[in-house]
Amino acid sequence: MSFKRWFPYAVFLATIGCRGGGLEPLDTSDTSDADTDADSDSDTDADTDADTDTDTADLPDNTIYDVQTGVIADQAAVRIADVIVTSPQEDNGFFVQEPGGGPNSGVFVYVYAMPAGIVEPGDKVTIVGKVNEFYNETEISTSSAEDVTVGGTGAIPAPQVITYAAMNDTAQVAATLEPLEGCLVTLPAGTVAVGPNSFNEWLASDGVTAPQARIDDTFYMPSALAAGDEFDAVIGPLGFSFDKFRVLPRSAADLPGYSAPVVTCGAELCAVDLVPGDLVITELMNNPSAAVGDDTQTEWVEIYNASGKTANLKGIALQDKANSQGLVTTDVIVAVNGYAVIKAGTGTTWGYDAFGITAQASWGDTMGLNNSGDESLAIKVGNDIIDDIPLYAAPGGSGVAWNLKTGVLTGTGNNTLGNWCAATAAIGASGDFGTPGTANTTCL
Repeated sequence: MSFKRWFPYAVFLATIGCRGGGLEPLDTSDTSDADTDADSDSDTDADTDADTDTDTADLPDNTIYDVQTGVIADQAAVRIADVIVTSPQEDNGFFVQEPGGGPNSGVFVYVYAMPAGIVEPGDKVTIVGKVNEFYNETEISTSSAEDVTVGGTGAIPAPQVITYAAMNDTAQVAATLEPLEGCLVTLPAGTVAVGPNSFNEWLASDGVTAPQARIDDTFYMPSALAAGDEFDAVIGPLGFSFDKFRVLPRSAADLPGYSAPVVTCGAELCAVDLVPGDLVITELMNNPSAAVGDDTQTEWVEIYNASGKTANLKGIALQDKANSQGLVTTDVIVAVNGYAVIKAGTGTTWGYDAFGITAQASWGDTMGLNNSGDESLAIKVGNDIIDDIPLYAAPGGSGVAWNLKTGVLTGTGNNTLGNWCAATAAIGASGDFGTPGTANTTCL
């Protein structure tokens, strides 16, 4: 999201005066006040030209402390010498701090049309520009990259420790965070409480404070960051936008100890490890006979493990055409090339028990299969579809399962409606037909 600080370019052009725009171009035609009249006398009178622009040489050296504490007024011209770059370049700027660090030592430097490669962390720079309050964030606004001069390198100041409570509590924001705006800060160890939103912001938590520590991807974010991931600290400049403070990690080094939680489930693949094709829907009973039991407890779906590894189905969801979902909440470990039967309702006791058919889990009462057909079914983990099958018609009346023919037990094979047929093998003496938990019969 890049810190949410930049307007679209057209809007920026319309509002550049509000941004500050840095100093006007410096007057270099009158640096010595040499008299240019054509007479030959030695002119010693005082020069009275009406020079109103600000020459660099006329600016005293100020400090970021002066800027952040209000000694230097908003829109005043400043020259800040020998401060340390603390971040990579953003689209149009970077962060700097006074070498001594501490409160009120940091600020964002806005550089109009900044080319790449002007500064890097650790550079010692001198900046000429104007103080600008950009949507309540203090910055130094410059006219161009020429207003930034690199003069060697220096040690980057140590980050200031802040708390999760400070990121949550309004009173502490004023007392603690405002003086640290633009400074390097560090949050203690915690977890990702809420994964990235559409702006690539995420929320960090210490497990005690409500998850309101905002972390932004301006410079860096792990590619697969998700809720539950852990870290030893979050380090970076403290930025401000949309009325909220945010910590801006600059690289992987600013998330020391970052790791996704190790998920163990008693199988080689847990639900979060599954990819499309690992599981295949091979049979379903959408309308069991009344003699066996009520649909809400005796509908079932057979799932084949085509992954080549043992898999635990805990955490998968079954979703119907109407996007209703049933969730498997218990461990179901399926062997390589093995089958699992998941039933409707709760618990695993059902009418087929009397005929030697056991269900390994249930999907609850939040989804049901249409008796009349015109139904589809998918296996999902989160938003990812692991397998799905096409719309099917009523397979053969009450008590007849809809099964996939042998030889096409793949995630693509079950996408073809012609590979499905009504089951012909009897389920014991139940009066129903199907092969739940075993290889299907050949379609006729």
